Amino acid sequence: MVALPISDSVLVAYVDNELDATTRERVAGLIEQDPAVRERVAMFQRSTELLRAALNDPEYSAVP
Repeated sequence: MVALPISDSVLVAYVDNELDATTRERVAGLIEQDPAVRERVAMFQRSTELLRAALNDPEYSAVP
């Protein structure tokens, strides 16, 4: 089976839990099958974690 290319926007939506159930299952299957897709998802997950950690800093929550 040849995997079709998957866009970064779909992978980011997967990481952010913004996909419908059917699409989420399909993306999860691609992640299982394709190490390159798995690596891209891991990168987006790390980016999300870093961004959330930075924005949880009290310096960023105060309104000027």
